[in-house]
Amino acid sequence: MIVVGLGKAGCNIARVFKKFPQYETYGIDVTTEADITIRKRATHEEYEKHFPSLKKKLKFSKKEVTVIIGGSGAISGASLRLLEQLQDNNLSVIYIQPDLDLLSEVQTMQERIVKNVLQEYARSGLLEVIYLINNGLVEQGVGEVPKTQKR
Repeated sequence: MIVVGLGKAGCNIARVFKKFPQYETYGIDVTTEADITIRKRATHEEYEKHFPSLKKKLKFSKKEVTVIIGGSGAISGASLRLLEQLQDNNLSVIYIQPDLDLLSEVQTMQERIVKNVLQEYARSGLLEVIYLINNGLVEQGVGEVPKTQKR
């Protein structure tokens, strides 16, 4: 199985899978620590509009691919372009919903857009499955987790 993480949260989670030999992992982010570094953009819309072709770096088809996306980052605007490039595979998505109380108004709007579009993709059959994980509920289950400052 192939695991592709998009953005900081997606890359961090994909990195956990790297420990196991049955997973081939890729992290896509704006930092040089990522397996695939893309240019930083100022807005959600710019990530969608200017997302590069990764077909030379992601050379696989007809595979089981899980894409991990965190919902609060501007880079999540690239998620639909990434899924388009991976459409020849059996796609699943793990969507990490952030603590909505910590998001700015713009981040809240971005989060809703990405989550709703991914759900429509799942309903239309373009995704095998979508897992929606709420960080707040995970925190309730595992106990106290440090929070970041509201932007």
